[in-house]
Amino acid sequence: CIDVNKIQEICFFPVRKKIKEIDMIDFCPFKLGLDFLISKKLFDIMNNFNLPPVNKIPTRINTFNTEYFLIGFPMIPQERIDLNKSIFFDTKKRSEFNLKSYDAFINTDFSVKPRKIYPDVFYDVDTIGFQGKGLFFSDRLIDAIQDAGIVGLHVDDTEMEMNP
Repeated sequence: CIDVNKIQEICFFPVRKKIKEIDMIDFCPFKLGLDFLISKKLFDIMNNFNLPPVNKIPTRINTFNTEYFLIGFPMIPQERIDLNKSIFFDTKKRSEFNLKSYDAFINTDFSVKPRKIYPDVFYDVDTIGFQGKGLFFSDRLIDAIQDAGIVGLHVDDTEMEMNP
């Protein structure tokens, strides 16, 4: 975890003059273990669920009124994915397939998306990140976020089998 006592606040600056204030902003995917800028409103919703340890750094965006946090969740190593059961989709070839090895998994390009992921152990959390494949939220967390009218969350059709 990051020692947030040593970081008071990070200030970001918009790259354009007119940018909409939203609740969730991508932050350099797969960089430094920090995933998103999220609003306090979204963090408060997520905090009501079973989260793994989370890095949370107070953040603001110059000219915005919304209070944000830069957050990062621990990444589960790709070796924890059961490749025999998991299904991937190649967006170029428009076909589903299984990966045969972790080397093949590591070397997939950005056209390959997970369709259904099976971890090889049970993780009792409502959000989980897999190294190189992104962050997954439970259905009940997604429902709570959508019910609250949170802006900025894009939900893909990837499934995560939470109880293998």
